[in-house]
Amino acid sequence: MALLLLITAACGDSPAPAPTPLLSLVCPARIDTSSTTGGPIAVQVPAPTTAGGSAPVSVNCNTPAQFPIGSTTVGCTATDSKQRTASCSFVVAVTGPPRLRVTTFLAFGDSITAGTKSDPVTLRLIPAPYAYTVLLQSRLARRYTLQTPVILNEGEGGEFTTQGLIRLRPLLQLYRPEVLLLMEGTNDLLDLGRGADNAIVNLRQMIAVAKSLNIQVALATVAPQRPNGIRNRGAVAAIVPSFNDRIRALAASEAVVLVDVHAAMRDNLNLIGVDDLHPTEMGYSVMADAFYEAVVRAFEAPGTSAQMSVR
Repeated sequence: MALLLLITAACGDSPAPAPTPLLSLVCPARIDTSSTTGGPIAVQVPAPTTAGGSAPVSVNCNTPAQFPIGSTTVGCTATDSKQRTASCSFVVAVTGPPRLRVTTFLAFGDSITAGTKSDPVTLRLIPAPYAYTVLLQSRLARRYTLQTPVILNEGEGGEFTTQGLIRLRPLLQLYRPEVLLLMEGTNDLLDLGRGADNAIVNLRQMIAVAKSLNIQVALATVAPQRPNGIRNRGAVAAIVPSFNDRIRALAASEAVVLVDVHAAMRDNLNLIGVDDLHPTEMGYSVMADAFYEAVVRAFEAPGTSAQMSVR
């Protein structure tokens, strides 16, 4: 009977309380945002998530009122009623408006740089809104809102590269651009014998002139020509692709930026006007796009500053 009473007493005891779960804190994932002005901005930051611990649990994050350009690390700490703590951190990355490392460009070449439009009646200098240099400057201005990119146009109608080589250095010394946009050689191809060879030699020397003045170079392939049109340019049109292959190789060997105008236009000869040579207004727009993409790729500066940490 005594044994039975002992068992009954043991069964009536209250169970031991379950241990309090460990306190944990989970921060939000990395936050990426941008500042349209380039200055610090307010960022809406989600609250971290807590689990476990003894209620009440308080959470404190050292979140700044505004986040500067760059990467800011925010630290958070949770504290429960028993003064146990857990911590975590996350990053808020703010990029500023894109910026160019260079803002002054000199466009140099023949009538296609100058902006000669092919129309049904005659060749004429096209209105400023349609020249590839004007379109390029407009595109760059829309992207780089805190800067003023300038495209200077020194195209010369009918120019061969031999003449261009003579003309180039004084203009570079006059304007002192940061980048030379070089597209020339189309007229040289009229000499089916040595025209392409002479053009490559002269283009290489033009690049050397620019480099000697600490001016960067973006070298463009030349636009396609229509082979079976009213101007009977079939023989010249046939050598344009191989000439452009040599321009691509020249850009690679000289370690300069390549602007592949020919690749952007070759599949749509409707971009070439009735003279089978000069681009249409849409053709100039496609050219501007090719230059724009090359400039952004080669000369855009990183959009963030060095990492920062808020403690």
